[in-house]
Amino acid sequence: MIDIHSHVLFAVDDGAKNLEESIKLIEEAVSLGYTGIVCSAHYKISKFENRRYDEKFNILKEEVLKRKLPISLYKGNELDLREKVLKVLDNVYTINDTRYILVEFSRPLIYEAYIKIIDALIERGYIPILAHVERYPYIKLQDFMKLYDKKVIFQMNLTTVKTMSKKVKFLLEEGYIQVVGTDAHRVGSRDYSVLGHLNKLKKIVGEERFLQLTKENPRKIVMNEDINLETRREKKRNEKVLSFNGVFRFIFRKLFNGINGTRCNSKG
Repeated sequence: MIDIHSHVLFAVDDGAKNLEESIKLIEEAVSLGYTGIVCSAHYKISKFENRRYDEKFNILKEEVLKRKLPISLYKGNELDLREKVLKVLDNVYTINDTRYILVEFSRPLIYEAYIKIIDALIERGYIPILAHVERYPYIKLQDFMKLYDKKVIFQMNLTTVKTMSKKVKFLLEEGYIQVVGTDAHRVGSRDYSVLGHLNKLKKIVGEERFLQLTKENPRKIVMNEDINLETRREKKRNEKVLSFNGVFRFIFRKLFNGINGTRCNSKG
């Protein structure tokens, strides 16, 4: 599994406070089966602006190698979408230097203002991943659908599986949510104590979808590959079309072969 949303990098935001805490969080992740973590530190203008990010990242990476922990670390940010955010994009890390950029909404802006920023990011070649979709009760379902039509990826926090609203449950079960993350911050509070949540998620969506949400799609993100955004309804519709086409081709071949057979018999 790969966690695309975490705050395990120490002393850069409100996540891990020091190197020791970072290592403890990573050790917890490894024990659960995680093989990769994106250090998606907050990027908030005038508050968290990647000060000494590279230095801390290199220190943490070296310590992980030193301790022979079987996990890969990737750079990234969780970008707080505010009015002037487009002016600082050069200072923001996409996930593993790919097209994918993790973003979050803040209440000071109205929904229409967010859409303009999302559109601007897409025009610049980014693929926005909307962090913790469960935190936006003020966004209507139809507005989520508009974001989805723009190819925005929806990420849900794992801990949400035990307290999902009807809207979030719909987004998850119908296939609109394409990736889950831990949003891990501190040891003992929002950490990697998520085994129960992983099991609950698997029970809700099944083995195949579980692997997509925790392993396959996160891998595609860090490798800069495209994600299949087909929802459950679209999949069923496409399967019906393929089934119909298959029947049509079968009937056509039968008729065609029958005609050819008749012609051959006539010649004989």
